[in-house]
Amino acid sequence: MDSVSTTTGSASLVVRMGRSLAIALGYIALGLVGVVLATGSGKAALIWPAAGFSVFLVLRFGIWTLAPLGLGAVVLGFGAGFGPVFTLFATLATLFPPLVMHVILGKVPGFERTLRTPSDVLWFMASGAIAGAAASGLTGTFGELMSGQASGAAFIKTWITWWLGDALGILIVAPCLLTLPLWPPLLVRPKSRPRAIALSMVVLLGGTWVYTLGTGTGFYTPLTFIAFLLVFWAAMRFYLPGASAVVLVLSTFTVMGVYLGNGPFAAVSLESGLMGAYGFLFVLSTGGLLLGAALSERRLTQDRLARANEDLEARIARKTADLSASEARYRALFEHTQAVGLLIDPANGDIVDANRAAASYYGYPTDRLRQMKISDINMLSKDEVAEEMVRAKAELRNYFLFKHQLASGEVRNVEVHSGPVEIMGRSLLYSVVHDITARIQAERNLNHTLDELTRINVELERFAYVASHDLQEPVRTIVSFSQLLGRRHGNVLNKEAREYLDYITAGAERMGDLVRDLLTYSRIANQESRFEPVDLGEVLAVTKANLDARIRESGALIEEANLPIIQGDRIQLIELMQNLIGNALKFQRPETQPEIRISARRKGLDWTLSVQDNGIGIEAQYKDQIFVAFKRLHGTQEFPGTGIGLAVCSRIVERHGGEIWVDSKAGVGTTFHFTLPALPEKDGGRPISSQ
Repeated sequence: MDSVSTTTGSASLVVRMGRSLAIALGYIALGLVGVVLATGSGKAALIWPAAGFSVFLVLRFGIWTLAPLGLGAVVLGFGAGFGPVFTLFATLATLFPPLVMHVILGKVPGFERTLRTPSDVLWFMASGAIAGAAASGLTGTFGELMSGQASGAAFIKTWITWWLGDALGILIVAPCLLTLPLWPPLLVRPKSRPRAIALSMVVLLGGTWVYTLGTGTGFYTPLTFIAFLLVFWAAMRFYLPGASAVVLVLSTFTVMGVYLGNGPFAAVSLESGLMGAYGFLFVLSTGGLLLGAALSERRLTQDRLARANEDLEARIARKTADLSASEARYRALFEHTQAVGLLIDPANGDIVDANRAAASYYGYPTDRLRQMKISDINMLSKDEVAEEMVRAKAELRNYFLFKHQLASGEVRNVEVHSGPVEIMGRSLLYSVVHDITARIQAERNLNHTLDELTRINVELERFAYVASHDLQEPVRTIVSFSQLLGRRHGNVLNKEAREYLDYITAGAERMGDLVRDLLTYSRIANQESRFEPVDLGEVLAVTKANLDARIRESGALIEEANLPIIQGDRIQLIELMQNLIGNALKFQRPETQPEIRISARRKGLDWTLSVQDNGIGIEAQYKDQIFVAFKRLHGTQEFPGTGIGLAVCSRIVERHGGEIWVDSKAGVGTTFHFTLPALPEKDGGRPISSQ
């Protein structure tokens, strides 16, 4: 792994060194061109191409390129025989323009290094051709003074000449190199390659003829301005990349013409020719850059607008397709459903649309329904209908019961589910109508039947109460006179007669028990319940006192948990508990100590209480029968009683709004569970009994 890392690091170092060497050699080559031009003029180079090359490298690849640029400047200085002092200042002068531009342009928000807009070009000119080139010229001029190559009297002239050479190098060379990445997209457009070839031929031939080979007589040769037409042509077809390339080519021909003494800037002296060329090249380069950038920005804006338009058209197409699909789904759901559907304008009550089910139900053609108002169907007044639509639109209500009139004149009861929908920019109400006439009639019939059943049940309960109450006296009479007959005349009755008399007495006594139990059962239904906070701990204490003799006789062990305070009828709850514990004492297994456990647990708004014993248990098939009045599972000889006790328990629990059920296993024991309402917190009662 370490060997691989070392190999990779070595390869990267070689690549960096190769790049740095290429940059240094490139600067030296362009610097030699400037040196040759300066040597030819005997003063300074009209253009210093190396300045534009150094700016391009720093803006395109970063600040690290300053090091190989400085190395190239040092090698160039010593190779040209400038001496150490001038070489030092010339190297600093080389580094100033790209460094100044890097600092300034790095602080400009949104600056594009490919100079896509006029704003980018203006910042490029200000930071490079003005600030950077001025600093470079000042440094170079000081170098000439320090090395004795220039006098103090010529300081201003030398600085301006140096400044202009660097500025033209930056304006002419750097933009052409910076916009190279923009060429490929331009050349893939239709007819772009033939146009590029035609433009190149015209620029090469015209530039050579006008600016290099032709003999001019001054600055006002008409053909001089052909350069602006060529730059305009290039900018129109290829924007800033084309304009900067043409400016570079024409500038090259112009410089060659000046030094060869040909072209429109061949003047009496080389110095005057240089000054004319300076002005021409400044105007040509700055005008070409600004024109190209303006056209590039316009092209970018057009491209953005075209892309935005395409995107907008695509979105509109998608939305249109979605709307069409939604409309199709809506139509399929609305038209083919079996439910009656209406679309209503809540502003005026117009029926905007109706499906086939609506036309079939109301008896109007669909077109006729679409011309009607909902008030033509609804039996409410127009004002009442308007108020209901306002509620539906505001979603204050979405369910309504109305009477609708059909085309036949028949009035039907309907339920309407209605809510707001947005369709094609309109706020409408979508209403689904269900006919409930048959249901309402069925509900009326059911309520009438329930009322009749309630009345009959009340009468039966009243009859049972009255009958049981009135039967007590005849039964007591039978028992009393049977017993009196046995006491007074038993000695004259034979054995068979005395047995018959005993049967009459026992039967009458049992009838008396049945009448009393029936009276108790009826009293629960007819007696008004007095619900109040009841401490079940106290209820259990009273129950145990009432059953004290039976508890002692059976030796029963009774365990109880903390019992709650609930809302109920105290007398009925004592009877409930007494019946359940009495049953636990009665139905015990032989030779087994009775064990009874009473517990309670809270569940929501109710308490669930349990009475558990270890008695004989109940067979599974009888669990649903034990709460039926007078239903017995054992004979009276085995276990006495009338079979009314658990029916009384069930009725008491129902009167309290609870439920009662049983869990039992024969030969193991039985547990009765029942629920009672908890005491409301506002009554301030204790949740658990203190007993």
